[in-house]
Amino acid sequence: MPKLQHPRGLRGIYPPMRYRWLFIAVLIVVGGGLGIRQFIAHNRAKERLQAWQAEQEREQRLDRPVKISFGASVELTTWLDEWSQQTGIKATFVESAPVSGFGNPMVGPVCYDGSHHIALDLPQLPAREALRAFAAYCNCSWHLDQRGDLSVYASADEAPLVTRTYLLPAQLNENQQEDFADVFAYAPASDSWDVVGGRGGKVLTPGTLTVVHHADAQQQINTFYRALVPLLEQSSELTPAAWLVDDPRLQPVPICENPAAFARLLTALQQKVSFNVVDMPAQDFANKIGEKLGVPVNIDPLTGPFYATTVTLRLNNISLRSLLDILLRERNLAYVPIASGQALLITNEDQLQEQRYLTTCAYQVHDLASTAIGEPDLDPLAELIVTTIETDAWEDVGGTGSINYVSDSPLLVIATTLHNHQRIQGLLAALRKAKLVPLPVGSKRTHPKRGLDLRGLPFSIVPIVG
Repeated sequence: MPKLQHPRGLRGIYPPMRYRWLFIAVLIVVGGGLGIRQFIAHNRAKERLQAWQAEQEREQRLDRPVKISFGASVELTTWLDEWSQQTGIKATFVESAPVSGFGNPMVGPVCYDGSHHIALDLPQLPAREALRAFAAYCNCSWHLDQRGDLSVYASADEAPLVTRTYLLPAQLNENQQEDFADVFAYAPASDSWDVVGGRGGKVLTPGTLTVVHHADAQQQINTFYRALVPLLEQSSELTPAAWLVDDPRLQPVPICENPAAFARLLTALQQKVSFNVVDMPAQDFANKIGEKLGVPVNIDPLTGPFYATTVTLRLNNISLRSLLDILLRERNLAYVPIASGQALLITNEDQLQEQRYLTTCAYQVHDLASTAIGEPDLDPLAELIVTTIETDAWEDVGGTGSINYVSDSPLLVIATTLHNHQRIQGLLAALRKAKLVPLPVGSKRTHPKRGLDLRGLPFSIVPIVG
């Protein structure tokens, strides 16, 4: 019997007869292992895809339009039941302890039995925006679980944490990425992060930012992200030729879910009106104001006597903004925009500085921050703002307002009250006009009250009247 030879070209690879079955067994084991590994990886990828699709479906349910209109204050559970009925999402309150209250310092403790009333009428808007307004009003938090059910928690400390990863703009260098991540810290409450004892956390890696926070905070961060990225790209495209006082790109941009609605509210507040009312119930008067503004005007039941009082007023050719100031200031009340400016809430004046009621706007300040070498320097301008606009409202002196920016980018991100934003806008407009006014020879740019040396600023200071 002739001796078997290795096939030509396979000598040293094809085993002898006595090892052939062993070789085949090894191939089966290795191949089977690779196949099982690939099968497991495929299943895991499929599960991740299904989980992502399920999450997208749950998120899409929060995009359904809702309209909340009771015309008066209602119990907390009644409001949430109406929201649940319109969205088809089951919503429940979660009680962590028998003695824990539900609510916020503004309205006092709110019991889980629904014994507290809120006034929160909203126009038609996405369900998530209505839920965000509800969470801000009640100082609570919420979470949408895997079944698509909504759980409302008495505080952010009780809500489950959610992880999200955000891609950072490619044009940002390492230092700018750190600044961009720091700006995110002011989207939710700044004291909710782990560096100051909170639960939220963020991890910055080259090109990405991973954030761990509750769902309501993630929504606020996502709003910041979607608004700031285009603004940073726009900053790099603006040229000195665009630095005009009335250039629309230099107007403040509200960082909210619906900037267009917020801008319409600001415009409506400037319209001239005349009122002649006698002993009109406060809520009826608020409804008339709402008709002029085109948004619901809510009166917090905890504003005290004003909620049940009557209004007697006779004013002609006055802006709605001034009318509200006159009516509310003498009663220690104020108005704040809610739901991205799609509604107003009249509440106690001392609650204006609550961080959940602050308005965040981004300001393009190319012309006011450029230096001789072309790189923007925002520190002098930021210092000017905090030393002239309600000086005790900023975080450096114990307040809640903040000013942040990305290094080497002429974009200020300011969180403060609506009234302060109007004052800041007026200040910046005056500074732009003042650039055209030459200083007398030998004079110094110095703030008269605090002695702030402004010689490094690229503009002249002139008296501002009004």
